[in-house]
Amino acid sequence: MEAERLTLSIEGNDCPALSWGEGPLVLALHGFPDLPLTWRHQGPAFAKAGFRLVAPTLRGYAPACACPMCAWPPSPGTRSRSLSSSAAARR
Repeated sequence: MEAERLTLSIEGNDCPALSWGEGPLVLALHGFPDLPLTWRHQGPAFAKAGFRLVAPTLRGYAPACACPMCAWPPSPGTRSRSLSSSAAARR
């Protein structure tokens, strides 16, 4: 299954992301030094299970956004809430 490329809007800034499936949202945050493609095997599995997995490109990784909400800090929880709200709005 091919990932859908989308753009999440975070406080007026664009963050590119990959998405698989439809259903309840699963926000997949890559680590260092990974990219959203880290989730290329899990994305189709989550989609098959009835979920929508969204993997944003985090700040510092091309082509990532430079918005303050994508940085460490504020906090992983604050950033995750903003990203998941934006991803949910993209349904």
